[in-house]
This record gives sequence, C-alpha cells and structure tokens, in this order.
Amino acid sequence: MGILIQDETVNQNGIKVKDTYGSFSEGINVKKIVNVRVQETTQVDSSNNNGWSIKEPVLNSNGNRSYNEIKDSSGNVIDRILNTESKYFKHVEKESYRLSGRFIIYVSKEIRELSHSKVYVDRYSYPTDAKIENKRYNSLTSYNVSVESENTNDIYKKLYDKLKSMNLFTNYSDDL
Repeated sequence: MGILIQDETVNQNGIKVKDTYGSFSEGINVKKIVNVRVQETTQVDSSNNNGWSIKEPVLNSNGNRSYNEIKDSSGNVIDRILNTESKYFKHVEKESYRLSGRFIIYVSKEIRELSHSKVYVDRYSYPTDAKIENKRYNSLTSYNVSVESENTNDIYKKLYDKLKSMNLFTNYSDDL
C-alpha cells in the first residue's frame, strides 16, 4: 500500500525525479497515551470510584466567607465557625493513541521493493579483495507523519489521510 506521486520530487542533493512511489515501508509506531484528569462529581459517584472530598468555605452574597456565630444568653458572639461544604472529586482516564511513521519516497515501486531485500554483510568475514554486491537502494526523501486517534482502527488510512492533508504533493494516486 502506497502512493504514486506524479509531482516532481527533489532530494537533499537536488536530484529531481517525477513519477515516484512513497509508502510507510519501515512500519508504523503506535503509542498508547493515558491522560488522567480530576473531575468534580457527586458524593455517591465519588465513593464508588475511589474519589475524595474537600471542604470549601461557603461564600455569602458579597463573596465573603460565611460564618455561624455562637452567642451567649445575652446575645454576645462568643465564637464563629466557618460554614463549609463538601465537594467531591474522582480521577477520570482517557485513552488515546499516537500513530506515527516515516513516509519514504523512492524512485519507483520496484526500487522500494528491492530496498527491502537489503544484503547486510560482515566485512570482517570476507577477504579484502572480495567484491560484495549490496542491493541497497536509498530513498529520495522522507517525511515524518503522526496523528492522534481514539482507537487503532484503520491505522494506515489515518496516516495517509494526514499525509495528504499536509499538501506535500498535489498530483498523486493511491496504490492499494
């Protein structure tokens, strides 16, 4: 699965090529992200979900703290107790995924396929005069693409859609 690109592609050495082929040929990385945030809730929900509570002062209509006054028999204030109310909280987790991959552009689809039949050799196990053919083909250029998603369905489609929205090329067709 890839994209046939009819636009002119220029690599870092200034070489220009038309009718190239690009794909996520080195694979895709999927990273699970769990965001934890605090959410205000009810007393019942808080106790069912390992929540907690805090006491906050009650404010009067002027925005000042409200107090209950304790008076003696003659009406004199002997103590003031701050009015409080309980607020309940719990942790809420939200999972998402970061999908990322390196979109590599090759001269053609055939070159891309040949680039995966790389021959890696240990140069120390051969005589120095031996000729070793290494069928390793370099890419023209590459782009890092990443997208966040709530699920891992259609990973390639999401990355290709993100790549297309980046407007790196205008004349292309899908090669499914």
